[in-house]
Amino acid sequence: MAISVASLASSFASLSFSSQISQKPYAVSLAHSKQFSFSLASKISTLVVSASVAEAPETEELETRENLLKLVKSRLPGGFAAQPIFGTGRRKSASARVVLQEGSGKIIINYRDAKEYLQGNPLWIQYVKTPLATLGYEASYDIFVKVEGGGLSGQAQAISLGIARALLKVSESHRKPLREEGLLTRDARVVERKKVGLKKARKRPQFSKLQVGTYSLWQHLVESDEDYYNGEYEDDYDRDPEPESDDDLSCGKAPSCRVIKKESLLAAQKEDLQRVVDLLSLKEHHARTLLIHYQWDVDKVFAIFVERGKERLFVEAGITLEEKNENPSSDPSTEYTCEICFEDFPDEQTTLMECNHRFCNDCWTEYFVVKINDGKSRRVTCMAQKCKAICDEGKIRDLVTAKDPNLAEKFDRFILESYIEDNKRVKWCPSVPHCGNAIRVEDDEYCEVECACGQQFCFNCLCELHSPCSCVMWDLWLKKCDDEAPTVNWLSEKTKHCPKCHKIVEKDGGCNLVQCICGQPFCWLCGEATGFEHTWNSIAGHTCGRYKENHLKSEEDSVEDYWRLTHYYSRYKAHIGSLKIEASESKQKILDKVHSLESKEFQLKDFSWAMSGFYRLALSRRVLACSYPFAYYYFGALFANEITKEEREIKQNLFEDQQQQLETNIERLSMFLEEPFGSYAEDKLVETRMKIITLSTVTDDLCKNLYECIDNDLLVPLQQATHTIVRYRSNGVEKASEL
Repeated sequence: MAISVASLASSFASLSFSSQISQKPYAVSLAHSKQFSFSLASKISTLVVSASVAEAPETEELETRENLLKLVKSRLPGGFAAQPIFGTGRRKSASARVVLQEGSGKIIINYRDAKEYLQGNPLWIQYVKTPLATLGYEASYDIFVKVEGGGLSGQAQAISLGIARALLKVSESHRKPLREEGLLTRDARVVERKKVGLKKARKRPQFSKLQVGTYSLWQHLVESDEDYYNGEYEDDYDRDPEPESDDDLSCGKAPSCRVIKKESLLAAQKEDLQRVVDLLSLKEHHARTLLIHYQWDVDKVFAIFVERGKERLFVEAGITLEEKNENPSSDPSTEYTCEICFEDFPDEQTTLMECNHRFCNDCWTEYFVVKINDGKSRRVTCMAQKCKAICDEGKIRDLVTAKDPNLAEKFDRFILESYIEDNKRVKWCPSVPHCGNAIRVEDDEYCEVECACGQQFCFNCLCELHSPCSCVMWDLWLKKCDDEAPTVNWLSEKTKHCPKCHKIVEKDGGCNLVQCICGQPFCWLCGEATGFEHTWNSIAGHTCGRYKENHLKSEEDSVEDYWRLTHYYSRYKAHIGSLKIEASESKQKILDKVHSLESKEFQLKDFSWAMSGFYRLALSRRVLACSYPFAYYYFGALFANEITKEEREIKQNLFEDQQQQLETNIERLSMFLEEPFGSYAEDKLVETRMKIITLSTVTDDLCKNLYECIDNDLLVPLQQATHTIVRYRSNGVEKASEL
């Protein structure tokens, strides 16, 4: 068979080769059952080349990961937190959530096989399997893990702790063997920080007798310390294989956030719409209906599409893609009877929706006007009885525009603002007066952000900064300490909180079975969640009419509660008052001292340590102030059913010890910042500088320890998932960048 060199070269381009030296003629074998052979007129040893078409590993990897994604979705309905055998583990900045189910010993980490995810490292794989091997359960449970933050070594150890904690929920008898192996204790070791005057944590500078003249030992200490606080030194030992970012110095990776201004709101909405349109091949208004139904969560739309299929995805969102039973060549004089007003109308005076329901234009228009005025125009369903199909927004706009163009503009504004109102990742900035900006977070909705206008707030509840206090505790605290008693009394009498989303609900009818906008029905009399159906005598799944005997609090208990509230409230108000005074007066005084020092001819030129100490003081004092509301509710009656009296005393002593250490160092830092160091001599100024830098670092470490104590020792053992705190950031609140 004759072939050309060019065709042979092109065939070789997609082949993978293996070669060996042989005395046989030069032979080439291909995977397509065709064989080419030729011999070279030379006396040298001939090279035998075998070739085969290499399969694309990327395609296989994608298919395998997609299968694992489907497996996890099918095995974990409702997500990780909804499973009965659930555990959480942490190591350094790595955080792992672990679910155990009876199975054959599969371990899936972030929708990937454990061996692949851990890069086949035997030590890391051993970390993960040690709790199961200790109890002999290697082939008894399937393990599903979602882990984030840190490197692979820290993640493997966090997974090990999470598995051990989950095994405790299988049986309490597992506690003794796991504790004996040290698998239930979190490894709190971290990289030791650099010390002032040293090159690293413990490495000292080399002493040299030749070091004379202008470069003195004092200068070396100052410069090495400045290098550390400017981030030029970095420890290079005890590191995880993957590099850690600066945000990992805090208790977790901070979420990235963006500012969406009015002019960029449409572009942000178009971006998400285009992703859905490209994937599912939909029209834009269908994609918008789909995203509004799933609260603009594109990842959730894709997950449901993979798990349940395209048809189920559209049915749940009220989208109908069936072909209309229309005959384009029908007689235009044909009349249709409107089933709303029972009048006959010609074809051009009626409108047919995608669900094949036709009504007259007047009835459609009045229906749409009512929906728009009621603020329910984002998902307008068909007027037909029991039809849940969503009406075409283009037809809604045309009919409303013909009657009132202002209403059409209002409808377009509601559609545009649905990207913020219905999106749990995007919220309006709560500034007063309103700046017109919205904030979008990419990762965790439990975070504290700063808008471009300077407003700092908690993204989850839109209140002022309140970490380490959870949003639920903070809401209870504000109600208890609110000075506007008439407003509080009116809210308590006229409104109730939804038991699911905790939003305020006002009843506008007589029925005591009310439904929140999130869809949760509950009883207006007692506020507990119920079923949807009810009869003349009862509500499904609820019997609040029966009297339940409860022990009334004695007079002594009431007095004790009063003194507890007085204790925590007085300390909270004292620190908030100090924070306001320091922000308004101390900041300007420190700036004046810095300007005075800059005008002097000192050998020390950098005075940024003064303002850094001030910002550390403000951040730490706010954390300390908000820790008192947390202590009031955590060690009070809120968790009385989940913590025994002995456990409460132990945890309260642990918490208050750390709280007291933080308070002591904050007051010391405040004292040194108030000193008149602007008029100090250079030697005394250097001494004061070192004290402020050291106290700033110590205060930062104590804040981290307090957050770690609350997050791991206090909140993790609880069953209530509604109490989640924001992770600590050493650099303060994250500033949102413009989209």
